[in-house]
Amino acid sequence: MKTNISLIFEDLKNKIEEIYKNDYKLQELLENIVNQIESNEELKEIVSELKLFVSMLRDYFEGRYKGLAKENVYLIIGAFIYIMSPIDLLPDFLFFGYLDDILIIMYLMKKMSKEIEKYRIWKENEDNIIFVLEKDDEI
Repeated sequence: MKTNISLIFEDLKNKIEEIYKNDYKLQELLENIVNQIESNEELKEIVSELKLFVSMLRDYFEGRYKGLAKENVYLIIGAFIYIMSPIDLLPDFLFFGYLDDILIIMYLMKKMSKEIEKYRIWKENEDNIIFVLEKDDEI
C-alpha cells in the first residue's frame, strides 16, 4: 500500500492553522517535540534534522528569519504534529513504529532542501555576527 504523504498534511491542515495562529500552542508543540527527540532512542537518526526545524521555526516566529515560505512553515508544523500524535500509520510501540516518523522528516528534508541550505547559511552568518558583537563587547 502506497501512502501519499501530502494527504497526511492535508488531514492535519486545520490543526496546523490553529497552531500557526496561536503562539502558546506553537511553543507547546516545539517544547514537546524537543522533549520527544531528546528522550527517544528510536529518533536518534533524525535528531539533528528535527533540531534544525525547531530552530528554523523559532527564528521565523521570533521575526529573526524571514526567508521561510508559509507553506514550509505549515509543513514543519504538520510534521511535528504527526510525530507527536499517538495515532500513526505505524504505531510507535512496534519495533519499526518510528519508521513513518523518520519518513515524514526525510520527505520534509527533500521537499525543503533549498530552504534548509538557505537557512543554514543565514544561521551561520547570524551566529558569526553575534560572536563578533560579543567579542567586541569584551574589548
